[in-house]
Amino acid sequence: MLGRIATLVLLASATLQAQAPKITQQGDPTVQSDTIYKLAVDASDHPEEDAVYLLDDGVVRLDADGRGTQTFRQVVQILKEGAVENYTEWSFGYAPGHEKFTLNWIRVIGPDGKVISSGPSHEQDSDVPATMGDPVYSDRKVKRLSLSGVAPGTLVDYSYTREELKPFLPEE
Repeated sequence: MLGRIATLVLLASATLQAQAPKITQQGDPTVQSDTIYKLAVDASDHPEEDAVYLLDDGVVRLDADGRGTQTFRQVVQILKEGAVENYTEWSFGYAPGHEKFTLNWIRVIGPDGKVISSGPSHEQDSDVPATMGDPVYSDRKVKRLSLSGVAPGTLVDYSYTREELKPFLPEE
């Protein structure tokens, strides 16, 4: 009986570990970009939408001591001119005192699947200013990005990772 329980525990442990993919800066190896890009829609089938999400994926790992990672990937198809401005300028907030922020990639893909822009045309890290009403110190930063080539019919494919390095409440 103990042998069966030990075998079940080992199998359950292996199954749980197998559920979370190993994320790299190239992304989730189980998700192929060329298959996602083939999901592009006909804009006339979505007359009320300016853009549609072809993929909205997230993998979160949280350790017992509070450390962990969050990796997100989205692929958005731009359908109308009204969405271009929303997907040309980007900002990501993070706290460098305890977090590491990594932009894995951000690119613009043409309707034919070819890369129009393989990265931001402009990138800047800056401090978040204190509010005027109740100024409070914060160690937050914001990464601002500009993309070129965004137009109706294009896809914006991006991924980023936040890694918690120094949790606020250490393991007890």
